[in-house]
Amino acid sequence: MSSTTKAALLLAGVAVLHGTPAMTETLGGQHRNELRAALEAQPRPAGGARLFEPCAVCHARDAGGSTNGIVPALAGQQFRYLVKQIAEFREHERFAGDIHDRVAREAIDGPQAIADLSAYLAELPPIPRPKTGPGRRVSRGGQLYRAACESCHGESALGNDASGTPNLRGQHYAYLVRQMGDIGRVHRVNTPIELILLMKDMSAQDAEAVADYLSRLQASAPP
Repeated sequence: MSSTTKAALLLAGVAVLHGTPAMTETLGGQHRNELRAALEAQPRPAGGARLFEPCAVCHARDAGGSTNGIVPALAGQQFRYLVKQIAEFREHERFAGDIHDRVAREAIDGPQAIADLSAYLAELPPIPRPKTGPGRRVSRGGQLYRAACESCHGESALGNDASGTPNLRGQHYAYLVRQMGDIGRVHRVNTPIELILLMKDMSAQDAEAVADYLSRLQASAPP
């Protein structure tokens, strides 16, 4: 199997990592129950705005992430994807440092809070100018995206809320590169072993090319 084919198969599997219609079925009991309750709650975005205040220290007031692109933009992300990620942070299915863990466990204190915060972020306008990559292999990244990712994330890379597939359009280059690497390093649990193995075989150059392509899609103007 060529490196190009492996990269394409890897990227096709990213949607499995980020969520499916049955995304609660592979999770632990407590986590699964909280996630289900959050998805069934009636979201209150106004309450989510208050919950976001401690998060803005790192994610910025507009939820656009950090100026260096390491911290992700959350504005305009798909609701169901946000719900799942917040629930995973609360149950230590994902980890991003002590401060992040403390906020997820203390400020976001249950299913209703998860729903409220997710709804607030999902309704925010996407940032217009994400941090992009070097621009040397954008065409290659676009080819890989169209071959492997488009069927799940869509032609515009906006994702799909019904399946919990995230919006990748206009996300910061550095964050995307790091997350793709974390899949191969098993930093992201609840990841299919096939996807982990494929990521290990994917060249860093191809991962960077896809990330650069996605970062250059204007988040506020889908085609």
